[in-house]
Amino acid sequence: MEVKDAILIKKLKSHDADEVYHAFKCVYEKYYKLIFYCINNYVNNKEDSEELTNDTFLNVFNNLNNLNENKNLKYYLVVTAKNNAISFLRKRKDEVIPIENINKSISISTDLHNDTLNKLKKFLNEEELFIVVYHLIYGYSFKDIAIIKNKSINTIMSTYRRAIKKSYKKLKEANYE
Repeated sequence: MEVKDAILIKKLKSHDADEVYHAFKCVYEKYYKLIFYCINNYVNNKEDSEELTNDTFLNVFNNLNNLNENKNLKYYLVVTAKNNAISFLRKRKDEVIPIENINKSISISTDLHNDTLNKLKKFLNEEELFIVVYHLIYGYSFKDIAIIKNKSINTIMSTYRRAIKKSYKKLKEANYE
């Protein structure tokens, strides 16, 4: 039998440790998959999503005073999850390696990557190069890159497709010369 959110919130705010524990467990079991799904839509990484999901529930637990029996608990959790995911991506954005340091940061097959990057730099603009490198080399999703660049996913994807087509054409021409 499913317990209503208003009752769960009342129990979470009670001073009985057992009641709080059981209510929190119930909220966690009821909304874990939804919160994980919401976060994973932003982060697109299972381990990070699991950690952020747990952080979301801890945030809610640490801010029980903000809960109101008349408000929608599900909505509160989803908004908290979304904010946690965005904060995580902003922190990741601050850790992003500047485009001018890309050559220095590639450790696998450095000579091959440097040679390829130098060729790509000849005909791709900085924006195209950034998107290609972050997607192909660093494994960022288009959604992550869109957040980093503060652009729509469609813009990032179309820029990426153009850059790949341009790269393929130029590299193909270079091999025939």
